[in-house]
Amino acid sequence: MRLLILGLILIANAMYAGNAEIEMRMTLKNEFNKSYTVICGVDTKAGDSIDVSMGEFAFPNFPLDGFHAAYIVTDMGERVLSYKDIRNRKTDMNYTHEYKLAIPAPTDIRGKVIDITWAWPLPYNIDSITVTDEFEGLFVKFTLDKTEKFTLSDKSANLEKFNVKVYYNNKVVTVEEREEKVTLVPNPTEGLITGSVVCERIEVYNTLGDLLTYTTDTKTVNLSDKPSGTYIIRYFYQGKSASKIFVKL
Repeated sequence: MRLLILGLILIANAMYAGNAEIEMRMTLKNEFNKSYTVICGVDTKAGDSIDVSMGEFAFPNFPLDGFHAAYIVTDMGERVLSYKDIRNRKTDMNYTHEYKLAIPAPTDIRGKVIDITWAWPLPYNIDSITVTDEFEGLFVKFTLDKTEKFTLSDKSANLEKFNVKVYYNNKVVTVEEREEKVTLVPNPTEGLITGSVVCERIEVYNTLGDLLTYTTDTKTVNLSDKPSGTYIIRYFYQGKSASKIFVKL
């Protein structure tokens, strides 16, 4: 049993290697079903330049054709593009970071309608996120909320740059405080996992960190259609989240 627990811990550590302390994902998809996921966040180890260990990779320009999306970041004084932008995590109780999201000018090939989606609730330690155009929200302004989606229509698709303002906090909630209110059983499981309370959201990840499925406003999540193996179950309850490792028999 000790070897099994140690193995699960090693798997969990491998899954989160390279992840920042706090991350927020948004997926942008055009009408041709082509999509890109961009990630912003903070980490106490993050610096002012591109950091490959954080998952940041720079490229100079978008391709000449095709749909694309990335953050504009500064690396060694030069503005480049990256699918991930991780800033330094401040020690203030409340603070903000503003990220610059870029999308190439729309064409018939790239598409003119873009759906932006995200997961709700937001990660713990993020109070809110507001997205505006470069003109302080004159044409586009929305907040990431429980709708989990915003559509850039053909009327606003000519805009190429957006400001993503993230309001962070440093409130501390221990795992023990979360777990005393929420239990998930059984583990190992043959399929159905049931919680002790109704959670706002329950997510299922594989050990590579890919989101496989999720449920909202429920006490249960079903792994019956998933192959045997190890999974990460992340649950959200009363605005807080925690993760547990489960084995599917």
